[in-house]
Parts: sequence; structure tokens; C-alpha cells
Amino acid sequence: MTGRLHIGFKTSPQDVDWPTLDATWATAGELDVFDSGWMNDHLSDPNLATGGSSWEPLTLAAALARRVPGKWLGHAVLSNTFRHPAILAKQATALDHITGGRFILGLGAGWHDGEHAADGIPLPPVGERAAESGNRCSAALESRWLSRHASPRAVAQVLAGAGRRSPVGPGIMAQ
Repeated sequence: MTGRLHIGFKTSPQDVDWPTLDATWATAGELDVFDSGWMNDHLSDPNLATGGSSWEPLTLAAALARRVPGKWLGHAVLSNTFRHPAILAKQATALDHITGGRFILGLGAGWHDGEHAADGIPLPPVGERAAESGNRCSAALESRWLSRHASPRAVAQVLAGAGRRSPVGPGIMAQ
């Protein structure tokens, strides 16, 4: 196999203050070794049974994108139990524009019982939430992006995890 090795950095938006997080991304953005920056998605500190501080990662991504010019930015991964798929599609579209097409949409099924219970969010069995939420996410992405001139291939890339750039839809400026 030939090709270039890709190296990214990941920070956790839990138990950290804004100046530290901002400075960390600014430093990482200056290092040529990294081609991407990542963060996780939790409503609280996943190292605790319940509670703990955590920043909202989509808002953070929008704020930190300027710190990593030319680098990909993504989430490993966004819990599909935390947001309605139509809202997530709109948020991903905004991040696609903010980053100039460098946003990677990573989707997951959620797992932390404590944070779901503390915030009153249902957490069905993993197979059920992955299948049901995956279908809802794909339907929302398709309806938002295909109806706005995105190609079926672009939507398939996002849903398959490639997520590089899905054409308001991602990549198409609002008129």
C-alpha cells in the first residue's frame, strides 16, 4: 500500500478551560505533522459515572476551526442520541462552510449510561439505537443535502464515514 501517512491530534472538551483548549489548538495548528484535529462528544465527563464539565463539541469546532487552517476537523464521534438528525445536518452544513469543506462528520451510537440518565435522554440497546438513529440520520442528511443539489455520491461518502465534503447543503452557498 502506498500513500501518505495521516496524523491527527485529539483533545477532550471535558474538564478543561477555554484558554487552555484554544491555546492547544493554536499550537497544534502550527505543527505541520498534523493534518487533522479531533474531539469527542459528551454532555459530561465520561470518566465519571455522572456529572463533570464538558463543552459542546460542535460549537467548539466552529470556534477552533480558525486555529487549524488547512487541516481537517472532526469528531470521534458524535452521539446520535444527543441531537435530532435535522439539527445535526444543519450544524454539519455550517461547519462545512466555516472550515472551507474540511469538516469530517463522525457518527456514533452513544454509550455512557450516566450522562444519558442525568439529562433524561433515552439510551435503547445499542443495536436498536444504531439502526434506528442511523436510518433517521441518513434520511435527514439526504433530505437536507440531496434536495439542495448535492450528488448522491457526496451523501454516500458522509454516511459511509468518509465525510470529506457533502454539498445550503454543504459546499453550496445559500442564495
